[in-house]
Amino acid sequence: MIQTTLTKGEMLHELQDILNSFIHEFETIDKKEVNKVPFAGSWTAAQVAEHVNLSASGFADMMQGPTEDTNRPADAMVGQLRSMFGNMEIKMQSPDFVVPEDKQYDKGEKLKQLEDTKDQLFNAAATLDLDKTCTAFALPQMGYLTRRECVAFAAYHTKRHIHQLKKIKAALA
Repeated sequence: MIQTTLTKGEMLHELQDILNSFIHEFETIDKKEVNKVPFAGSWTAAQVAEHVNLSASGFADMMQGPTEDTNRPADAMVGQLRSMFGNMEIKMQSPDFVVPEDKQYDKGEKLKQLEDTKDQLFNAAATLDLDKTCTAFALPQMGYLTRRECVAFAAYHTKRHIHQLKKIKAALA
């Protein structure tokens, strides 16, 4: 039988690996290049970092907000999230509240924010009951997520943007 549900420890390990990989990928882009548009229609590397930070910090906040008992499998949407964010053939539209401003970002400041958000998200995932449903915010077309699904969303969404940073880096080279 194929295991589809990760243990909490496996989820934490995967989350940390993905967040660290994103930060590393951003770190390796020259400070003079982080605010350059690499190709038409693209965000800059710094805008991608800002977007990931806004999204991940939002999930960390949501996980620490109000919850209720879950009346469905707590990982019901994890496979859908993995599949959706793993499909690089589709272009996604970000909701306005996580669209980064078109401005010059300071690379060092962005790295610090990413590290802080990583710690906040990881600590929430490590210390809270992941099987509770977060009720502070319903995602469009998905509704309320469990904390377990919030962790999956943050991880797979960030993983998608690692791919985007690599494309940006290659275009800037």
